[in-house]
Amino acid sequence: LFFFLPRHFEHGMRAERYIILLILGTVPLVYASVQPWVWSFYVAAVFVAFLAAWWRKKVSFSDNGPAAWLVYLFFGWSLFQLAPLPPDLLGLLSPFRGSLLQKVQEMTGLPASWEAMAYEHGLALGRWSMWLAAFLLAMLVRAACRERAFLRALPVVLLLVGGLEALYGLVQALVPSTGVLGYDRTGLGDARGTFINRNHFAGMMGMVWPLGLGYLLSLSPWEERPRLKDLINSDRFNRQMLISLVLVVMLLALIFSRSRAGIAAGVLGFIAFMGATAFSGAGMRKGFWVGTAGAVFLLLIYGGQMGFESVIARFMEIDQDTGRLDKWRDAGLIVERHLLGVGPGNYQVLEPLFQTYAKGMALSVHTHNDYLQLLVETGWPGFLLLAGGWVFLLLRGLAWLRQVFRAGGYSTGFFMGVGAWSGLVSIGFHSFFDFNLQIPANLFYFAMLVGIVNQAQGRRAED
Repeated sequence: LFFFLPRHFEHGMRAERYIILLILGTVPLVYASVQPWVWSFYVAAVFVAFLAAWWRKKVSFSDNGPAAWLVYLFFGWSLFQLAPLPPDLLGLLSPFRGSLLQKVQEMTGLPASWEAMAYEHGLALGRWSMWLAAFLLAMLVRAACRERAFLRALPVVLLLVGGLEALYGLVQALVPSTGVLGYDRTGLGDARGTFINRNHFAGMMGMVWPLGLGYLLSLSPWEERPRLKDLINSDRFNRQMLISLVLVVMLLALIFSRSRAGIAAGVLGFIAFMGATAFSGAGMRKGFWVGTAGAVFLLLIYGGQMGFESVIARFMEIDQDTGRLDKWRDAGLIVERHLLGVGPGNYQVLEPLFQTYAKGMALSVHTHNDYLQLLVETGWPGFLLLAGGWVFLLLRGLAWLRQVFRAGGYSTGFFMGVGAWSGLVSIGFHSFFDFNLQIPANLFYFAMLVGIVNQAQGRRAED
């Protein structure tokens, strides 16, 4: 790890920056922090880090820009869903829930009381606090990325964690009996790392490897044209070779996760990376394409040794797999009866009641579509607010990358921004088919990418 870190790392970072790196470096390690006692710890850690940075005036809500009001309104609306309402108003805003409560009162003889639109308050408050922690983490990362030391240390930590996860995943693919930290009941033979579900493991890989690629390119001497002999004998070249090997291992693990949407999202992430660099006006030298060809060659060689047959067979099952479509139809029934939402995290409460098309399938707690789950839980107001902010983030981020390149050229901030933007495109596509953002580790990594893309908008990243 310290082989990669810049010399001024220890002196150029504040305590809260170390907390951020510690959170991002460990949050995937214990089943991606899906257990409440684990993610609660990380939520609390984010709150502590944010309060420390806010007290020292290192972060400020005023720095978020006018578009952040969409997110503020989203949090306000989703919190309003937890507020007790008079029976008449509840019946107006959520007729289905109001009618259920009325029937309960008639059967039990209990008097009418104030109730919230959210069905289960504990689930709603837990999910809301996780959303808030992710937003605050994005603010912390955005502020921290203004320090060059952090901007260079972050990809090192991510490459270390991603590389270890990928190696563990390849062992699982090669030795099918290998489980996940003792959990061996499902998904044997798929690369999953420390994630229970291969799709969520693929989601993490899809977010991390574009950042690693950006960091790799940032180490290249773009402003120089050194002789090949001098380049090969430099420490920089050795560092780049090791990073390249880590990226190849991560891509192999992504492929052998056998996650169809994850693999497609990984390809889309690379296309987005090249598209963002081209849009910004940056050109790639011959060395990049030679290195890309070498990476593809290694992927084909090692992947062929492991056997692509199982991956290809997985893609051939697309026509036979209609389980997600059935779950989406059932989720649509919930939306029809709850236009204003059922409350954060409350899809799992309504799923058994509305299981119509997916009868006979096991309850999954999630819709296998992050956008649809957001619509179910926060209703049309919450969905439109957050979806609007998401589209604005992608468009504004792309325009910002062009500004950064014109101002600073091939800088670390530019390449990290391109990698983060590409990772967002990748996970944005993947989220149409899976529930990556319901997993705490992936939600925090998503927030990290948002913070990087938002870093120092309106000014040069190197400043």
